[in-house]
Amino acid sequence: MNEFQKAYKKTIQSMGGFEGSLEGEKYVNNVEKAINKTVNEMIKIGKTNKDIHYIKGDIAEPWHAGTIKIYATAKGLNDIETFVPRNNSPIDIIASSPTEFLKAQLKYYKTAEDTTKAISNPKYAGLIKIVPSDQLESIKEIAHRLYLKNLSTRPELAKHYLDTYNNASDILKIGGAPSTPLTEKEAFRIAKEIQKDNFDPKLHGLTSENFIQLSDIIRESGEAALNAALITAILKATPHIKNLIVNFLQEGKVNTEDLKNVGLSALSGAGEGYLRGGIAAIITASCKSGILGTSVKSLIPKQLPFVVAGATVIAMNAVHNAIGVYKGKISEAEFAEACLRDSFVISFGILGASVGAKIGASIGQGAIPIPILGAIIGNVVGTICATIVYEGIKNIYFSFFIKSGVSFWKIVQQNYELPRKILEECGFELIDYEELDYEENDNQLLKRGVIKINRIGYIV
Repeated sequence: MNEFQKAYKKTIQSMGGFEGSLEGEKYVNNVEKAINKTVNEMIKIGKTNKDIHYIKGDIAEPWHAGTIKIYATAKGLNDIETFVPRNNSPIDIIASSPTEFLKAQLKYYKTAEDTTKAISNPKYAGLIKIVPSDQLESIKEIAHRLYLKNLSTRPELAKHYLDTYNNASDILKIGGAPSTPLTEKEAFRIAKEIQKDNFDPKLHGLTSENFIQLSDIIRESGEAALNAALITAILKATPHIKNLIVNFLQEGKVNTEDLKNVGLSALSGAGEGYLRGGIAAIITASCKSGILGTSVKSLIPKQLPFVVAGATVIAMNAVHNAIGVYKGKISEAEFAEACLRDSFVISFGILGASVGAKIGASIGQGAIPIPILGAIIGNVVGTICATIVYEGIKNIYFSFFIKSGVSFWKIVQQNYELPRKILEECGFELIDYEELDYEENDNQLLKRGVIKINRIGYIV
């Protein structure tokens, strides 16, 4: 197996983890983009010269519309859209899904009484009515009281109070994606923070860890694992497909054995890629989303997907090799050397993949999957370079071990037995045990055993 073949084999191992980790990061990034968009729209609307009590009602619109979109993105409901018109119509929020189209009006007055009267205006008939969560219970009580009060004298107005009583809510929900309830007090506090340029979204729950759950990460990792499986299967089957084409051009027919090799390679590659991709996606998304804690999230490097991809492949190879040690297929020294080699070579391969992906992304412009092609090329090149460097370093430190006799925690096996030829040249008469003839005898052998209570001696 030449250096390119070795590098290609390592690329097959690492690209599944690489793709899975990228998908995990992409998922969390999409949720964070939805959060950032919501925050920016709230700040944009809140930076006006209006009275603070008007501002709090205005920012409630992007809050509810935005948190629906954030929730939908976190749950993989990518066909849900929301829009805040900001015009003179009675409609404050428009929300759509493949099966629903909703229009809502919001009112955030200082008291529940004022909010009830404002949201019950006849011009809001037919719209979903969203009110502060800390006023909702009182609003329903007041709306029912006003309905009864006006039922006989002003039945049309009573009808609108009844509508408020029946339909007022503190959330807007579409396609299984609800908005996050917002109190009047918190809306007022956010408005003041925006006015003073010290609005901190984290203090109000606008963070990825408040929307992403472990079940979401597992769901997304399944999709990432499928993508990783596909890429790995293609990479593993490609050399066999090449041989299939070459043989067909040379012989004019397809060898059934070659077809079998293509299928088996793709199948085994898909399984390996699925496992590596799924694990890498879960680790990446868990770290980046804050599921593992905000302290972990704050410490993660920018190159997290590449770090996780490399670590996943190295860890899985180590488990595979450990099983080989247990079964006696490889020695402990070979296991240790394989771990060192993987740590060095795969790390450089993943680094090459990251560089290749960036170059490919700048070329591809999203039209074709050039980033993946660039990552594969970069991985192969990085792995080849790493292999050459590793072998050079290995030659250097082995020269030290030869002179010093150091075993380096048994990774290097120091054998002090003299070769048979040298011993013969020194004049020693050597015995070949395999050629000896000997007769079995009935001599009894002594061994150590218990001869009396608490006394050990020789026994037959």
